[in-house]
Amino acid sequence: MPVGTMRGSAEQQGLERHNEALRALARSTVWRSRDIEAAFRLLTEVASRTLEVERVSIWLYDPARSQIECRALFEANDSKLTRRGVALRREDYPIYFDAMDENRTIAASNARTDARTIEFSTDYLPSLGIQAMLDAPILSGGDCIGVVCHENVGTTRVWTAEEQAFAGSIADFAALAVEANQRAVSERALRQRERELRTALEAAGMGTWSLDIASQDLTCSPEVSQLFGILPPQAVDMNSYLARVHEGDRAQVQEKLYNVLHGQAVEYSAEHRVLWPDGSEHWIEFRGRVQHDENDLPVTVAGVVMNLDERRSLEEQVRQAQRMEGLGRLAGGIAHDFNNLLTVISMSVSWVQRELQHGRNAPEQLEDIRSSVDRATALTSQLLSFARKRPVASKIFDVHKAVTQMANMLQRLLGEEIELRVSLGKEPACIRTDLQQFEQVLMN
Repeated sequence: MPVGTMRGSAEQQGLERHNEALRALARSTVWRSRDIEAAFRLLTEVASRTLEVERVSIWLYDPARSQIECRALFEANDSKLTRRGVALRREDYPIYFDAMDENRTIAASNARTDARTIEFSTDYLPSLGIQAMLDAPILSGGDCIGVVCHENVGTTRVWTAEEQAFAGSIADFAALAVEANQRAVSERALRQRERELRTALEAAGMGTWSLDIASQDLTCSPEVSQLFGILPPQAVDMNSYLARVHEGDRAQVQEKLYNVLHGQAVEYSAEHRVLWPDGSEHWIEFRGRVQHDENDLPVTVAGVVMNLDERRSLEEQVRQAQRMEGLGRLAGGIAHDFNNLLTVISMSVSWVQRELQHGRNAPEQLEDIRSSVDRATALTSQLLSFARKRPVASKIFDVHKAVTQMANMLQRLLGEEIELRVSLGKEPACIRTDLQQFEQVLMN
């Protein structure tokens, strides 16, 4: 048989062997498992046996691209895979790294004399008996992230085009393994962050929501359903959201939603009451911000929902404590006024008694007593109005007169370190409401 025919037959057999090996790799389930170690083990062993080379290794760049580290090594004589921590630094082998930066396969028939691999001839190659190297770059996203190195021990070797193509395919499979592993790592990290976020939201009594601006579809996390008192959790859409908003707060909620959906606001923030299925009222807050797409067009409004019951309760306790503090200062001032009034009443009563003993009338002293009693009654009424609730009794009165009468009491409420100045119009300003509640508003 002619030599050319024999060579062609051998090359054909080699090509068929390469293709069969690649088909077997494609059918393997190792890629779906995303186990990078198992993938590298399979790749290096298949490449070694198919190309009939002693050593096949996979090297990956570090993040700084300053070195490559051996992640897997298969040695045919031992029929085993070893994971080697050997690293080759760019500063020690700059020519080789520059060649790899070109993202091309290095087919060195004689690795000890080839310009691209000659740097290894003083240490790496002689110690392992390597004569020929076939290095294929591992490309991902257009960048070289590592190399698959096929090393022929003992003799030099001319690498055929089919062998170089096969090495490139092995490198492509290595890239798939790396990308699958990165996705798996990212997905695990994402799931972990989601679990942490979910735990934090549950601990804080919060949920998340997203509103599509175009369709006005509202999507909420399960925690939001619980904030509406719906158990087990159910989907909360726009209709069910608005239906559970307290009737007294619904108008302002709808107005704020309209503003954010029509580009009149970039944030949505609404504190309002919601009605639970059991009829109880609870305070929640929706807070979110408009999100834009790559063209800077508004697409969604997204944010968080939180329960405000505890905060509202604490705020009311603080307000009550402030009221009690003010009440203490007010009581001290009123006690002083009462002492003065009682002094006037006592002196007037003594005067009236003396006048009556002498058979004389004392109308002026009686008027002083009546006036002092009226003032004491007014002080008592103001104090009770400030301290507790009472039924509403609306009537028409002059605001200017009411403020003037309250001025002294308000000054006591503020304390000595604050000066109160009152500026009123000359004309009466009459309103119809409960006078004592009006006075309480001024005190508050």
